[in-house]
Amino acid sequence: MANKRYDKGEYVITFDENTAIEAAQEDSEIPGVSYVFVPMADIDRLDNGTMIDVKGIIFEARDPISLTLKKDNRQTVKRELVLWDDSGPEGSCFIELTMWGQNCHDNFEAGTVIYAKGMRVSEWNGAKSLNGSSGYELNPDNPQAFQLRRKFEEKRPQGAGGGRPSRGIAGPRETLEEIRDADMALGPPPVPGQALDPTGPKSVHRHHVLATLTNVPTDRPPFYLACPAMVEQPNTRDPSAPPTQRTCNRKVTQNGGMWTCQSGHTSEKPMARYLGNRVQIVDHTGSLEVSFFDEAGKQIFGCEADEIAALWEDPTRDAELQQRLSQLCWKRFLFRLTSKKETWQDEQRVRINAEEAVGQNLLKEGQRMLAEVKAALQASPDVVAAAF
Repeated sequence: MANKRYDKGEYVITFDENTAIEAAQEDSEIPGVSYVFVPMADIDRLDNGTMIDVKGIIFEARDPISLTLKKDNRQTVKRELVLWDDSGPEGSCFIELTMWGQNCHDNFEAGTVIYAKGMRVSEWNGAKSLNGSSGYELNPDNPQAFQLRRKFEEKRPQGAGGGRPSRGIAGPRETLEEIRDADMALGPPPVPGQALDPTGPKSVHRHHVLATLTNVPTDRPPFYLACPAMVEQPNTRDPSAPPTQRTCNRKVTQNGGMWTCQSGHTSEKPMARYLGNRVQIVDHTGSLEVSFFDEAGKQIFGCEADEIAALWEDPTRDAELQQRLSQLCWKRFLFRLTSKKETWQDEQRVRINAEEAVGQNLLKEGQRMLAEVKAALQASPDVVAAAF
C-alpha cells in the first residue's frame, strides 16, 4: 500500500537488488505507453511545473554538456534539443527540451520524431521550455509520427537567420477587448522571497493579438543610449553552469567626452536600444497602449536602433526620419504581449509590453482563417444544414 505522505496513488512497486526484470516479448496483454499530447503552441499558456506529453521533430540536437551540481557536487550531463511541430496559427512552432543524465548520449539526430512523456514546463527569459530525463521514444512506429514527419518534409522550417530557430508567435488569439477583460483579474506582483500561491490570481498574463499599429509618439526618441560594457550574468536556468556574458544595457549620461552608466562603466561611444512607450495599437474591438523594448523594436522598425538614432540626431536628415516613422503607422503586426501590474506614483496600473511583433503573413493568415471556418462548420453541422 502507498504511503500517502510520499506517494501518489493507492499502491507502490519497489525495486531492490533482489528484483528480477525480464523482457516480455510480444505480450498483447501488456498495454503500451499512453500519451496525452499537448501542442507546442499551447505550452505558453501552461503554468511552470506542469507535466505534459509532447511529440515533435528534433530540429537541432546540441552537444551534451557535463557539469557539477552546486547543491550536492554531483556530476551530471545535460543536452538541449530544439523540437518542432506544426501547431499554432503559423503552422510551425519550436520549443527547447533539456534532457538530463545518461540519456543525453542517446542518438538524437535532426529530423528524428520524438514522443516524450512527463516533461516539465519551465520558463526562462520570458520563454517557456521543457525539461525531462527519460520517458521518450525515437521514431515510434505510429501513424501520427509518420504524418508529422511528412509535414516536416513539406514545410522544411528554417531557423532565424540560420541560427537558433525562432519559436514565432503561437497561441490562442485574443481581441484587445478580451485582453482588457482578462487583465482585470491580474494579481499583484510577487513578493521577493515569498512562495507563489498556486491558487491565487496570476501576476503575469500573456496574450497573442493581431492588431494595427496606429501611432508611435515622436515627442521623445523611440530609443535610449545604453552602456555597451560586458558584464557577467548568472545562468538562472542552470545555476551550476558558469555565468554568461551580456552587455550592461543601463542608460548612460555624457560626462565630457565619455559616457557613464549607474554601474560605473565608461565608454567612448554608447549604443542605442529601442524603448517605446504609449504606442497605440487597435483592432475592431478598441485600442490599447503598449510599450516595447529592443527585440520588438527591431521587428517594428526593421533595423537596429543605432540606425534610427543616427537619423534622430542629424537635423539635415529630418525628412528621412519622418518618412521612416510615418511608414510604421497603420501597419499590422501579430503581437505577443505580457501584462503586469506595477505601482506608478503611488497608483497601481497595468503595464503591457510587446515582447514580439511579427509582420502579417497574408497567405498564412488566410489559411488560418479558412481552418477556423472549416472547424466551425464541422462543430455545428446542424446549424449549417438549417441555413440551407
